[in-house]
Amino acid sequence: FGYDSVDGQQLLLMEYVSGAPIDRWASPESGLRLPWRDILTLFVQVCDAVSHAHQRGVIHRDLKPSNILVDDQGRARVLDFGLAKVLGPQWPFSTARESGSGSTPATRNSVDSFVGTPMFAAPEQVDGRLGSTDTRTDVYALGAVLYQLLCGHTPFDPGSSLAALFDSIRVGVHSTPSACSPLLPRELDCIVMKAMALDPAARYQSVDAFGDDLKRALAGEAVLAHPPSALYAVRAFVRRHPVGVLLAGTAAVALTTMGVISSVLAWQLESRQVDLQASLDRERGLSTVAERTAKVAVAAQKEAEAQAGRHAAAAGFLTRLLESIHNARLRGDDVTAKTMLRTAASQLTSGELANQPEVEASLTYAVGRAFMDVDDSRSARPFIERALAANLGLYGPKHVKAAQSLYLAGLLDERNGHTRDAVLKYESAAATLRELGEDKTALFSVVENNLGVTLRDVDRFEESEAVLRHALALRRELFGEISSEAASSLRNLGYSICVSGRHDEGRALIAEGVDVMARVFGANHEKTRLISVYLARADMKAGHVAEAVALLERLREEAINAHGADASQVIGIEFRLSYALTRAGNIDRAIELLERVVRHGARLNDTESIRQPRYRIQLANLLVDRGRAAEASAALDAAALECPAGPTGDEVRKQIAKARERLLAQPPK
Repeated sequence: FGYDSVDGQQLLLMEYVSGAPIDRWASPESGLRLPWRDILTLFVQVCDAVSHAHQRGVIHRDLKPSNILVDDQGRARVLDFGLAKVLGPQWPFSTARESGSGSTPATRNSVDSFVGTPMFAAPEQVDGRLGSTDTRTDVYALGAVLYQLLCGHTPFDPGSSLAALFDSIRVGVHSTPSACSPLLPRELDCIVMKAMALDPAARYQSVDAFGDDLKRALAGEAVLAHPPSALYAVRAFVRRHPVGVLLAGTAAVALTTMGVISSVLAWQLESRQVDLQASLDRERGLSTVAERTAKVAVAAQKEAEAQAGRHAAAAGFLTRLLESIHNARLRGDDVTAKTMLRTAASQLTSGELANQPEVEASLTYAVGRAFMDVDDSRSARPFIERALAANLGLYGPKHVKAAQSLYLAGLLDERNGHTRDAVLKYESAAATLRELGEDKTALFSVVENNLGVTLRDVDRFEESEAVLRHALALRRELFGEISSEAASSLRNLGYSICVSGRHDEGRALIAEGVDVMARVFGANHEKTRLISVYLARADMKAGHVAEAVALLERLREEAINAHGADASQVIGIEFRLSYALTRAGNIDRAIELLERVVRHGARLNDTESIRQPRYRIQLANLLVDRGRAAEASAALDAAALECPAGPTGDEVRKQIAKARERLLAQPPK
């Protein structure tokens, strides 16, 4: 509100602001960081406030979380201009005005002329070059604050000595925000790293430019800080216009398949660009100008050549894929997700990417994962196995990509009934990620989630519960309390507890998961129905058969109304309902539903899976109970033909033999 001087002491009269420091606001007492969109939305206000000061000739020079409060109305307030630098003689008051020409000598080994808070100080501040501080110094500090808000910790080690901290600031930030929190978009890496560039000329040249790029990130637009690339521009356009892209053209399935592939490639290319920039920034702090220039030029040339090769390989692969789609459409073929995947698979096995092993490995993994997504484990197996071998060869066993491939191989084992093999692969993947310090990532949460489920399936209940509780806590931290990931973990933990005998406690957790999923997607969404099925399974475990049947009947009707009677979503519910009806004594209706399940499975023709022969065995046993021996025998014959060869089908063959004994023991009717 004004300023004054009392006994020679200059004073500022300011508004009292009640609120919380911005870092505490972003990570409240629950310990869960707010979503990045909420953080950016508020941080734009911070940029506007600092810009307001800059436009009036004031540089803050001490921007840090404790000097940025979020008031009771949710507004950002920038405080404490006690170290501010006022530009020009027209300003009547400054508490830290430089004298003379403003050209203070650099003091690289002393902190005598340092002004600011070390953790958020720009390199020109730690070097004591007070005359070099300008609006871009505040840009750096804002970048450091945003880094902390996104990551949950400061950009440099707070436990290091002042001299060591200054050395770290001169070298630059070693890890990007997404390395700390993998769910963050890569755009935020580029924005923060640009704001914190060692050279002021490489930063945003104004806080307004910084804030404008944050607004672009919020709007899904391409940000100026991101290295230019065609793939990045396309992805930004799709984010801004998802409906238009969805409606454009008749090859939507093809676009979906391409999206899976191109997103892997784009992430890989963008990661290399950002990491290269961070590495080059560090070089700036370690070399003379001449050495630095030479190293930068050589590194940039090598990376440019490597990227050009990867771009060309990816572009060629996707172009030929599109040509295959076009030709198939011209022939009148029905282009489905599976046909698209098989086209991509055929191109991958042709050897056209042999000279780009990293691109080939990424695409091979993506195709294997996509086949799993469409429930075709037979087609997925060779690609998953090739991706695992390729990533182990390229990166070695102690690498995230190796752990990721090992997880997918475990998922294949789990789907095909090799639960103990799946447990071993999940445990190995989890151990690798822990060793790499990647145990706070989305990938680790997925691995833990699946490990907990498979541990339950091999009756290791205490271990299962411990792992699933940790997975739930991690997913809440990464994705938020109200997220589909947290809901799925609640379901898995709840059902594991039910299986161990604590039915009420387990069902309550599943019900909480249903409520969370409904809040994310809506009460009538397919994902909400899927978790609700586990409520019925919990009821069955507790012996509440009638309640389970009633719930499954309702969920079946909802699924039919949403997807049609023959949709896979309906078939999955009907399988669970047939089991509940069997327990309720309604054998005829159970047989009717199981026959539908078997017909649906036959259409999938997945000879790697043991689910279909198990469905037939269950149907055969019900047919025996009804005296329909000939039909039961036919079902068992079909199960034997569908049973996978080798160890995969050994347990199923034992079940077939047992069912045949039961059939032969029945008196003729």
